[in-house]
Amino acid sequence: MKRCYPCENGDDYDKCNEVRKGYEEAGMDYMLGYCTWPSGKTDQVEHRRSLFCKHLNCNSKNKNIDKKYVSYTHFHPTVIKKFRSGRLPFYLSKELGDSVGIDRSDRYEQGDDSKFYHNVPSVSRNEALSFIAIAKAENIPVGGGHSILKRKNMADEQSRKKERENQEKEEKKEHREKEKNERKKLNLFTNEQQMKYVTSLQKKAKQDKEDYDDTITALKNQINYLTALVKAGEEKQEKIKSGLTRENIIDENWHETRKQQCKDLFGFYSFKEMKIYMECFWPEYFDENKLPHCFKLKENGNISEFEQALITKMRFHRKVTVEHLAGIYGVHYTSISRYITKWAPRWGDIGLDLSILHLTPEYLKKSCPKEFRDSGMQNVAALVDGKVFKTEDCRKNSAIKRAMYSDKVHHPGVLQHTWTTPSGLTFDHSYLVTARCTETALVEVRAQQSGFLDFSFEEEEEEL
Repeated sequence: MKRCYPCENGDDYDKCNEVRKGYEEAGMDYMLGYCTWPSGKTDQVEHRRSLFCKHLNCNSKNKNIDKKYVSYTHFHPTVIKKFRSGRLPFYLSKELGDSVGIDRSDRYEQGDDSKFYHNVPSVSRNEALSFIAIAKAENIPVGGGHSILKRKNMADEQSRKKERENQEKEEKKEHREKEKNERKKLNLFTNEQQMKYVTSLQKKAKQDKEDYDDTITALKNQINYLTALVKAGEEKQEKIKSGLTRENIIDENWHETRKQQCKDLFGFYSFKEMKIYMECFWPEYFDENKLPHCFKLKENGNISEFEQALITKMRFHRKVTVEHLAGIYGVHYTSISRYITKWAPRWGDIGLDLSILHLTPEYLKKSCPKEFRDSGMQNVAALVDGKVFKTEDCRKNSAIKRAMYSDKVHHPGVLQHTWTTPSGLTFDHSYLVTARCTETALVEVRAQQSGFLDFSFEEEEEEL
């Protein structure tokens, strides 16, 4: 004999039988069946089993739990009625799940709208008793969560429909009687009277046609006017939607009409250029030939890899807060932090690839500006520039605090050197060091670490 596992013991079993008896008395026999407890060892089944245990308030560590059953009374009647002719599904569509009140915590993360929720036994005993009471009061099965007011409206609509059908039948009957009387009347007329009567009908038909044409013209004018109003409203709505939104941020057409936005948000001169760079940086994520939807919004609303990369770049370039980004993308700020943690090292690696370059004597000679050659400085390979970035005081360690003080800016900070060619190309930079370090010492240290200019012009000229 099958028994509902959560209701096997004590009073719960009696109360479960009370609910089953109520469904039987209400004529809802399809609610008297059972489904098996989720069985299997996959992560997906384990998650579904944990949802069952959560809703039914039972222990998931029972070794024999896979051999148990769950009564249909714990599910919504609409779900059972919809699938009573086949197997109870594991997932519910978004429309059906919303209609029966499935909680968002039971959402199936990997699914689309057709598999939006897990099908879980989320109906409490009190909710089941209320379904039974409504069904008994209305003497019809409960379906789709309709209230008594909705059922009354449906009954009223059926009554009105029946009245309209009766009225149409009466009008057709009157029309047939009128035609029959007209024919009898014509038979009583002389030929001359019949001709006059036909002429009067033709005049009336002509007048009716003119009136009809005037009505059609007036309706066309009204349609044109309403169409203009709708178009104006759409244009106004389009202007409202044209601001900075999650959808517009990755819309190439939007960036084409607002060419400065990409530069301002991400630091690239154009959105098209940025996409080409990203295809070169990370071909495993961004390739329109192999991954045609890699630069578009995901259909299920999740944040794509492309959006995660842009969120991180915007954070770097614009210094916006994670709360601001969470507001734009409609997610919690912890999700934004997770995306940045994943993509920040990737952008960092690309930054190093693009800022630490290997140079050759041929390049330096050909790129040397005329002003340097005229001044006899054609053999200058690089220009060094130091920059101190101000920081807060380190109050936990006095040695570090003293090492960070800079006489150059009279403030605690960190020092960095950048090297550029005479033509202005930055090709190397040092790590950040405490600002008390002299620039001469930093040049010596960096010279020992770097091998990007491990040649001399004299040696190269001798080889040539």
